[in-house]
Amino acid sequence: MKLIADQNKKTMKIETINSNKAERYLATNLLTNRRVDKNLVNRLAGAIACGDWKLTGDPIRFDVNGDLIDGQHRLKAIAQTG
Repeated sequence: MKLIADQNKKTMKIETINSNKAERYLATNLLTNRRVDKNLVNRLAGAIACGDWKLTGDPIRFDVNGDLIDGQHRLKAIAQTG
């Protein structure tokens, strides 16, 4: 899920994110986000590769400027799995 927020409303849509789209979203990652935990990325990538990836209510989030503020580990795992 991708949550797009603006000052007047919040919108959400469910979309399939492939490795190319994950890389584009990661390009907007803020330097203020926490450091990437490679072990977490590898665990998530393993779940994706095994088909254990589940849709949850936890979206990928962007701020009003379109910068990624939540979801970098999930996106890195998607990018890693190709």
